[in-house]
Amino acid sequence: MKLGTHATPSSRPFSIEELKEITRNFDLSTYICQGSIGKLYKGKLENGSYVMIRSLAMRKKFSIQNLKARLDLLSKLHHPNLVSLLGHCIDGSGKDGASIHKLHLVYEYVQNGDYRTHLSEFSPDKALKWSDRLAILIGVAKAVHFLHTGIIPGCFKNQLKTNNVLLHEHRFPKLSDYGMSLIAEEIENIEVKGVIPKSCQREELEDDVYNFGFILFESLAGPIASEKGEAFFLNERLKFKPQLMQILYPS
Repeated sequence: MKLGTHATPSSRPFSIEELKEITRNFDLSTYICQGSIGKLYKGKLENGSYVMIRSLAMRKKFSIQNLKARLDLLSKLHHPNLVSLLGHCIDGSGKDGASIHKLHLVYEYVQNGDYRTHLSEFSPDKALKWSDRLAILIGVAKAVHFLHTGIIPGCFKNQLKTNNVLLHEHRFPKLSDYGMSLIAEEIENIEVKGVIPKSCQREELEDDVYNFGFILFESLAGPIASEKGEAFFLNERLKFKPQLMQILYPS
């Protein structure tokens, strides 16, 4: 893979002892949730900054050299609208990787929750204005554009969902769960849909574009709408036009 101009030096490795210290041995109090990929924990570094740790179970047999190479590629995906990968920890030992059983990815901590939660707020003081939603959508689009065109070859299948769009200070959007297709072959029970040959890149591109369309739809109709799936979207899109006009052009 040839990286674009956004490439930066690789993130640093963390020891498992360091991660246990900052999470109090992965205490339940530091557990955030079961993410779409792996369990998520919150940790506090010595400098006082917070991080999010994604813990993934590894397959029984894999190439540790291949995993490290893929992690190096993942660490170089830097963009203002991507949650920054700060480092990783391969938990285990052994040259052949047979005894390694956990991979921990360390990210910057984004404190203001996810876009889906904010879309569920309907009280006047908390509901997102259309201008806020538009700014968030533009940020997500910039992140996806970078993943598709800012690196060679592009990075597809990026788990685009409203709950994977995190909001930083001033509701600045950052996409999480991106690039998991790069390490999907090494992860146990991972379901990064469509990790398929390069000949199918067009289909991969359309998958991200389609999911971005659902993010647009949820931005207009609310998060409950997308749970009903494609049939709901196709059946209701014409009925929704009057509501759309009201949102875009409020009186």
